[in-house]
Amino acid sequence: MTACILALSLESRPIMDIDIEAVCWPGYDRPAMQNITVVAKAEDGRLLCTLECLRWAEPCFEITRADNLVAAFDEHSAFAYGLAEDVRKRRRAMTARHGEEPFVSGFIGIIVIRTEPDAVGNRFGLELIRYLKRMHAGMAWYAGLQAAPYDMEHGSAAYRDMRRRLTAYYASDRSLGFKEDAPRSSPGLMTALWDQE
Repeated sequence: MTACILALSLESRPIMDIDIEAVCWPGYDRPAMQNITVVAKAEDGRLLCTLECLRWAEPCFEITRADNLVAAFDEHSAFAYGLAEDVRKRRRAMTARHGEEPFVSGFIGIIVIRTEPDAVGNRFGLELIRYLKRMHAGMAWYAGLQAAPYDMEHGSAAYRDMRRRLTAYYASDRSLGFKEDAPRSSPGLMTALWDQE
């Protein structure tokens, strides 16, 4: 399903038309869980960037009571489990930042953003997150991600430097609202409240 075509212009890059497609499929064992994949492709069909996320949707969702989120994300991958566990541990910081617990439809956990080597530097990851946010307009959602490099040795100086750069990258688009809730205890954990825009 073709979703839209966008033109991006960057300082050192030519304008490139991209096609963004999104696919959502249910978690058959857990009706509240959906898997969503969003991809950016060049006009010639080349894959440029992929975003994978899990969406947990339920009536009257409360992040302060989201223990079932951890079990559900654990069934997907270790990285998804880590994100949900960090959110569980830091949910009080999230609600403190957003004020009294708002009425939200659920939680969107961005698990992976993978940019193809020849497409790095075009900010396609942010464009896919913006698209994901637009997909959910009209209802309020918590969103979260780990600003962590997947392919580097955890804990190394290079890893910490890349995590800082990724954190700045995801925070650079203020319309997305991502901020670190607990930078000392959970560095790289970024959450946002996507309200009904």
